[in-house]
Amino acid sequence: MRVNKSTSWQWLNSWWVILPLLLGFPAWAAFLYAGLRGKKRSWLIWSAVYFVLFLPVYLVPLDSWPGDAAGGFMVAYMTIGFIHAIVIRHSFLVRLQLLEECGPLTGAELDDEIARRILQMREDRVQRMLRESERRDAALWDQELKQEISESQTTALRPGEAAGGEPVD
Repeated sequence: MRVNKSTSWQWLNSWWVILPLLLGFPAWAAFLYAGLRGKKRSWLIWSAVYFVLFLPVYLVPLDSWPGDAAGGFMVAYMTIGFIHAIVIRHSFLVRLQLLEECGPLTGAELDDEIARRILQMREDRVQRMLRESERRDAALWDQELKQEISESQTTALRPGEAAGGEPVD
C-alpha cells in the first residue's frame, strides 16, 4: 500500500527509526514505540528480543568483556536494529495513516483493513489490465479487419476481367 501523506508527515513520524543509533535509546525502545503506536504485536515481540539482547551491555561490566567484544556487540546491535527499523518504517507509516483515516482500531482490525485495501488494489489492477487487454484486442481485431477488407478490394475482380485478370471479350 502507498502512504498518501506528505513527505514531511512521513519524516516527522519516522523519528523513532534513529533510536537504534543512539546509545541511550537502543533498538528495543524504537520497536516498543512502533509496536504500541502501530498496534503490531510482532514489533512488540521484537522489542522484547532487542531488550534481552541489550541486557548484557548493562549487566556485565565492561572489563569482563574479552578485548573489544562489548564495542563490537554494540556496533552490531545498533546496525541491525537500525536496518530492521528502516525495513518496517513503510509498514508503520501505512498503519499510522490508516489509524488517522479510520479512527481507533485494534491491531486485528487494522490488519483486516490493510488486507481489505490490498485486495481492493489488486482487484482494481486486474480490472485495469482486463480493460486494457480488451482495448488492445479490439484495436488488433479492427486493424486485421481493415487489412482483410483492403486485401479483398485489391484482389476483387474488376468489371470486364476474367478470373486470371485477362480481359473478357
